Amino acid sequence: MRLNSIGDSLARSRSLRQATRKMTSQKHYSSMQRSSAGSVSRRNKSTKSTGLAALLEKLNKGTGSTNATQYYTLKQLKGYHTSIENSSENLQKHTKDLLADGEDSLFSAAANAEEGSTKEKQAVTDKVNEWVDEYNTMIYNMTKVGDTTNNMYLKQVKSYVSMNKVSLAAVGISIGSDGRLSVNEKKLENAALKDIKSLFGEKNCMAEKVADKAKYIESNATKNLSSIEDSSAESSYGYNSSGVLQEIYDILGKGYNSRG
Repeated sequence: MRLNSIGDSLARSRSLRQATRKMTSQKHYSSMQRSSAGSVSRRNKSTKSTGLAALLEKLNKGTGSTNATQYYTLKQLKGYHTSIENSSENLQKHTKDLLADGEDSLFSAAANAEEGSTKEKQAVTDKVNEWVDEYNTMIYNMTKVGDTTNNMYLKQVKSYVSMNKVSLAAVGISIGSDGRLSVNEKKLENAALKDIKSLFGEKNCMAEKVADKAKYIESNATKNLSSIEDSSAESSYGYNSSGVLQEIYDILGKGYNSRG
C-alpha cells in the first residue's frame, strides 16, 4: 500500500514538472516572438527613418546643382496655380476678342479704318500684346509647377506656337529658349494686318488652338487649387516636380493624401 502511495506521488510530481516545463517553454516562445517582432518593427522604423532623413537631406542640399530638387511649400504652389488659372482665363478672353467678327470687331475696324487713322490697328496690336503677356505668364508658371498634367499641356501649347515660328517672326514676335514670346513693337506695328490676323484672328489659327487648350489648363489649375484649399494646414514639406512629396509618403508607408 505504501509503495503504491509513493508511486502515485512520484507520478504526480512528474506530471507537475512536465506541466511546468511546458508552461515555461510556451512563455519563452512567446517572449521570443515578441522580441523578434519588436526587432522587425525597429528595423522597419529604422529603415523608414533612414530613408526619410536621406530624402530630407537631399532636399536641404538641393542647391548648387543643375539637377537640384525644386522645392515648394503649398503656399508657393498655390501662387503658381492661381497665376495659371488667371492667365489662362484671360488668354481665352483676349482670343475671343481677336476672333470676333462683324463691323465693330478689332480686325474689321482696322481693315475699314479711314486712310491715315492708326488707332484701329493700334487696338489690334495692343490686344496681341495682351495675349502675349498672358501666354508668357501662363507657361512660366506651368513650368514652375511641373506636374505631369501641366507638362503635357505645356508641351502642346508650345508646339502650336513653334509651328508658327516663321509667321510670328514676320510680324515681330520671337520665341525665346524658354518658350516665352518677345514682341518687337515697331515691327508689329508695321506688319501687314492680314499677317497678324492669320495668327490671331482667323478660324483654327494659332491663337485659337492655344486658347482651346487653355480651357483645360484653367480647369486643371482650379482643381489643384481646390485640393490645396482642402489641406488642413500648409505643409512644411510641400510639392515638387520630382514627386518628392509622394516619395516622403511612400517612405512613411502611406499613399498620398493632402489631409495627412
